[in-house]
Amino acid sequence: MLSDLVDPFTPLERASIEAICVEHPVLAEGLRNQSAAATVTSRDNTGVGFFTYFEVASSVAPLPSPFKSPLGTVSTTVVGVEMYFMVWVSKEGFADCIEGYTMESEDFDLSEVDLATVTFPPFQRVVFNQPAPGA
Repeated sequence: MLSDLVDPFTPLERASIEAICVEHPVLAEGLRNQSAAATVTSRDNTGVGFFTYFEVASSVAPLPSPFKSPLGTVSTTVVGVEMYFMVWVSKEGFADCIEGYTMESEDFDLSEVDLATVTFPPFQRVVFNQPAPGA
């Protein structure tokens, strides 16, 4: 029964995956299937971001080609700071890492934040390096 299954991802990680699925509709079903069959192998909080590494069950299909890794970028605010998220995908087509990062200085320390229980507003699409209007 689905309700008996424990999601290996934190709410923040799961929401970032879902937001990335929205940004990549062609890959969404495959990414959702892979994340549903994933096992988290490790988490690394760097103080200005984090990496969540995971393995996908071998019974799940790879993402259809072509795709460009990483998938993303989406953002939300965590403890008053803008965080950006992407999913890294192996050349074989299997998602294997969620990266969350800030553009804060070394004075910012995310390592004291419990990322498993942190609250956050809805994710947004991020577009970097857009030309200025009229440029």
